[in-house]
Amino acid sequence: MFDEIKQAQLGDGWGPVSDLFYDAVEDDKMLGCWLLSPAASWAFDFEPFYKLWRADVGLWVSPHLIEAVRGTAIRPDSAWGSASAPPEISAEDQAWLETAGAGGKKALSIIAKRGASKELRDLSLLSLPPAVVVEGGWCQLDLSGNPGLDPARVAELERVDILQLGRCELESFDVVLPAVKRLALGHNKLTQWPAGMADTGVHLVYLNLEYNQLRVIPDKTVAELRALEELNIHQNQIEAISPDIGLLANLKKVDLSYNALTEIPSTIGQLRKLERLGLLGNRSLTSLPETILELPASCRLNLKSTGLSEAQQKAKTVEQLREVW
Repeated sequence: MFDEIKQAQLGDGWGPVSDLFYDAVEDDKMLGCWLLSPAASWAFDFEPFYKLWRADVGLWVSPHLIEAVRGTAIRPDSAWGSASAPPEISAEDQAWLETAGAGGKKALSIIAKRGASKELRDLSLLSLPPAVVVEGGWCQLDLSGNPGLDPARVAELERVDILQLGRCELESFDVVLPAVKRLALGHNKLTQWPAGMADTGVHLVYLNLEYNQLRVIPDKTVAELRALEELNIHQNQIEAISPDIGLLANLKKVDLSYNALTEIPSTIGQLRKLERLGLLGNRSLTSLPETILELPASCRLNLKSTGLSEAQQKAKTVEQLREVW
């Protein structure tokens, strides 16, 4: 296998190497390499990992994410040491530590551990280390509770499914994440709808923007979130909702509680999969469009503490709302 890998590396470039490496890992799930920080240029030497494999040293990498190691460096053979030795800190990460924030070393320690989910929350990080993009295929990354964090490097994580960035004091968010499915940006200082959302929303099924300072749900951008199933904009300053919300045919849960809504667009009735609609605490909301009665009868409503009639506020489902209309 090693000879085949070396020949492919020298002859045809990355593609054949990736295929051979993938086949090897499929044969032995513990075969892999301990990846560290991104190198300035593509340079990958398979000999160190091969020697360790032959010595029965257990090394780990996600077999289905081999492609993600492109542009990543590994330590030379002399630097590997025993399997239990702590991973060395690369020059790039060492430089990052100087301005990383209080939890920099702990963050690197967490990143070095195996697993498809990484929790780097409440570490007072100001930026993300180069090591965070080493694997590039984590399913979940939790960066909550890092006030002042610059999330720019997150854009390099092309395959992240779930991203949490709550309580980071973000005033804007323009990172584009084409593959993200669940995005949590609650408890920040956003005053504008996330700028990269139109390009991010292809696969997005969950969006949490609660406890921000948003005033408008904009046109067009919302229409791009065609896969969205759950939208939480609880506790903002929303005054208007784009009629385009009616285009989000997959929506099941919408929480618009405690905003400054004065009206609901008639297109709300187009959401035929809606299971729950929260309008609690919108005290300036004095009427609803008749089309809301076109929602599924079982759709649960929270209309309390609004400007609606007392009978309407008591309605807990669309079916009950129809009875008092």
